[in-house]
Amino acid sequence: MSPTTPRRASAAGGAATLLAAMCAAAAGVQLDAPAQQRLGIATLAAQSVQHRAEVSGLGQVMGLDALAQTDAELTGAEAAARSSDAALTRARGLYAADTAVSRQALEAAERQATTDSVQLALARRKSIAAWGRGAPWTSAAQRASLLAKVAAGTTAIVRASFPADTGGAAAGTMRVAPLDSAPATPILSAAAWAAPADPTMPGRSYFLIIEAAESLTPGQRVRVFMPVGPSEAGVVVPAAALIIAEGGTWAYIEEKSGSFVRRAVSLSQPSDSGYFTTAVHPGERVVVEGAGQLLARETGTED
Repeated sequence: MSPTTPRRASAAGGAATLLAAMCAAAAGVQLDAPAQQRLGIATLAAQSVQHRAEVSGLGQVMGLDALAQTDAELTGAEAAARSSDAALTRARGLYAADTAVSRQALEAAERQATTDSVQLALARRKSIAAWGRGAPWTSAAQRASLLAKVAAGTTAIVRASFPADTGGAAAGTMRVAPLDSAPATPILSAAAWAAPADPTMPGRSYFLIIEAAESLTPGQRVRVFMPVGPSEAGVVVPAAALIIAEGGTWAYIEEKSGSFVRRAVSLSQPSDSGYFTTAVHPGERVVVEGAGQLLARETGTED
């Protein structure tokens, strides 16, 4: 016997096993109503959903200090610039009317206005360096409102970072979920914009404003999910419907009354309540209770 013979036999055996498994999955299980009741079979009609792929990144809830510092610098510079501009306007008017303002006083007002204008431009550049160009506040009133909400704990700002190979993904509406707690429904962001690059972590960074953020605390680490690519139509198969067999993940579908067929479901696109798939069609009935009993029937291991 040649050295290659055992390998050929092994490959043939593996192919036969795979073929047998595929045939078994295609054959499915036939059960009448009493048998379904006895085995506790329950089904649920699959609902059509729109799903968008996501990439996962890491984030951290920011403290109040950074925003408070930016607000103080901008508010002070804005107030000084307004005051000196008003003083310069008055000085020019009085000088033009030749009343009570000397040339030296006018020049002093002009120098002060220029100085305050430069300080305001510097404060704005520092704000852009810290928060990026897309920060959703353009006035002291907007910053004060956000500061009050962050201080009260009802709103949080999260800085999120994603791998460099994220590509041209848009910020869109992101989702945030705590790292250090049991799985929970992620919180949707109310706003997201590009953050300055993080020199300690190559990739893309974003700031997120999270409302209804009572469960988040400053410094807390979170996982952030960012949508990428186009939306796709399909269904979500509940996690309770899935079984693992023959190296794959499956769900049983009742294709017609009393006829259950096993169908492969990928775990590559998780959602809040299960796994998104196009292998199951809207309206098809998915076995959500008793799938393990069906597998035992199908594989002959029920006893």
